[in-house]
Amino acid sequence: MTNGFYDTDNLIKTKLDEFLYDAIYSSYLVKIEEKHTKIARQLDKTKSINDFIQNFKNYKNDKKLEVIDRFAYYDGQMKKELCEYEISLHYDWDFLYIIVNEKNFNMLIEKYNLKLRNW
Repeated sequence: MTNGFYDTDNLIKTKLDEFLYDAIYSSYLVKIEEKHTKIARQLDKTKSINDFIQNFKNYKNDKKLEVIDRFAYYDGQMKKELCEYEISLHYDWDFLYIIVNEKNFNMLIEKYNLKLRNW
């Protein structure tokens, strides 16, 4: 069973910088958010994208790179044009969101040979 999340374990170890450059270059939205309250986040206008990526790479605890097809995540129950194709980095309570269109998302999946995770 899959749910729209791609396996990024190998990518984070070998081609993270190249993948992020391609994702950001092909995106239509990049934003950084931080923890605001126990249940909400807010835009963080103090960090640059480069700073965020360096902090992510240097962070020793739990950190994740997620590549998500939200249309697959919602199992086709949502209109495709309302779904996002998202790449996110997060550590601690900081998040970098890279939003791309379907065409660019599929190009990234193919170029980096990403496979859907099985749950």
